[in-house]
Amino acid sequence: MILSFAQQLYSHFDDAGIVGLVKELTQKSVGSINYGSRHECDQLLDKIDNDLDTVEHSAGFIDALQKRAKMLRERAEFSNSTDAVPFAGSVSILIKIDPNGVVSQRDINIAGENYWGISKVYSR
Repeated sequence: MILSFAQQLYSHFDDAGIVGLVKELTQKSVGSINYGSRHECDQLLDKIDNDLDTVEHSAGFIDALQKRAKMLRERAEFSNSTDAVPFAGSVSILIKIDPNGVVSQRDINIAGENYWGISKVYSR
């Protein structure tokens, strides 16, 4: 379910042009990142806030999460039966589910590339 939610965020924020900025945040130190003036940063934060509200309140959000989680679970490979975290390569696809329920896939390794800092969540 965690990876399903990470994929939902990726899909939404990729469409909004923000996912690249988020990835950059996880790879660089705070002092090495500059997104413009204070005003530009405030605008970007407002856009992210609004986009997050859109994600969480979109029609079919829970159904898409559950459907994606089931599809990921079917693909996931683990080193043993007690592992909770799959091999990143076994779930290295992005499953997009549009509002009409149409499923598409493309190669992207959200877990392996540590989008959203997902490795920290996995390690808890």
